[in-house]
Amino acid sequence: GTANCPLFMPAPATAEGYTCVLTGLASAGRMKEATAMLERMRAAGVRPNAAHYTALISGCMARKRYDDAWTLFRSMQAGGQAAPKLRPNHVTYNVMITGECKRGYLSSATGIVEQMRERGLTPDTVTLNVIMQGMVKAGDLSAALALLESMDRNGPQPDQTTLAVLIGGCGHAGELGTAAELFDRSRRGTARGDLSRDTVILNAFLKACVQNGDVKMALDLVMDIVAATQEARQQLARHKGQGAKGQGDSIPKEAVAAAAVLRSVGAPDVVSYSTLIRALSTSPNPNAGRRAIALYREMREIFNIKPDRRLVDAILTAVVNSADEKRPFILGLGKDEKEERIAEVLADLRALGWADSEIEASELPARTALAATSGELSLATVEARRRQERTQRRREGQRDSTGGHRDIFAEKVSTHCCKAYVYFLIYHSFGR
Repeated sequence: GTANCPLFMPAPATAEGYTCVLTGLASAGRMKEATAMLERMRAAGVRPNAAHYTALISGCMARKRYDDAWTLFRSMQAGGQAAPKLRPNHVTYNVMITGECKRGYLSSATGIVEQMRERGLTPDTVTLNVIMQGMVKAGDLSAALALLESMDRNGPQPDQTTLAVLIGGCGHAGELGTAAELFDRSRRGTARGDLSRDTVILNAFLKACVQNGDVKMALDLVMDIVAATQEARQQLARHKGQGAKGQGDSIPKEAVAAAAVLRSVGAPDVVSYSTLIRALSTSPNPNAGRRAIALYREMREIFNIKPDRRLVDAILTAVVNSADEKRPFILGLGKDEKEERIAEVLADLRALGWADSEIEASELPARTALAATSGELSLATVEARRRQERTQRRREGQRDSTGGHRDIFAEKVSTHCCKAYVYFLIYHSFGR
């Protein structure tokens, strides 16, 4: 309608006002209106600057209108010769580089970096991080590591994003040793104060460990973080109590050491625990279920992290898959204990205020899979149908009450359909 047309909007009073309007229109994908607003701006005697064009370029890149983005970018370069305020700045170049990397045009992106240098602009860390991410996405890990060495020698200095991108790339490439070296580097840098603590780096390394089959390394790392957290809290609480009694104000060295560990690694979050629990959910170790439950309790009690749907599905899968039903339950969870652990997680979700529908969406496939692995296929089918379509009545009982008996063939078909339905639920609820 006319109310949404920029021609009927009040004219902004300043160039900054036009920047806000253009950014909003471009972000909403209303590029035709944004372009019209730019023309209206010129008609009002307000000269466009780099911020205005950058907003439009960003919108074009987000909508994959790459030719339009390049047309605007070249207009900036040409117009910037006479109007310095129109020359592309770091933000403009970063937007162009990001867009080219996202569509896989890495050589074009590196060419834009060279243009920056030719125009006297030094690429900053954000720029090179974008290039590095493009290299990793293209599978060129050696080029990404070479860029890190160049940053170390010539600047700008790498930051948390740089290391997180490289650790993730090493994980995908199977270079866990290199990922571990980069993670240790991040810990040393954080301890010195060169880098701020960043959970993203921790999560990137945990994921790299899991991708390369070293779940133990990931679990041990989080165990060290938990131990350091508890030690720091205990020591600081003890010190606080002693201070209140006037027994001295010096912080004990144990508390300082524990706090240093926390500063160098960062506290885990829901992504950290999801990574670990999902790894345990597919582990052949029959004790994986107990370990997953221990992680869940640790997450809730020590760090007060609230679970999301992804983590809940992972913990329930780990509990159900914690042992092969064909083997004795020496280390794994028996059926009764699995039921208890499922109930424990669901009770926690209710305490957190999850809606019944959300809880049921996670509970149904878990109980269906548990019944199936226990040889209770018919029970699983009935339970699944009862919970999924609570408002509808099953017609099975009605057909049985019409008189007569089902023939053997019909009974076999019904049994096979039930089994297929259960396997369908298990596959689509828990993935591979």
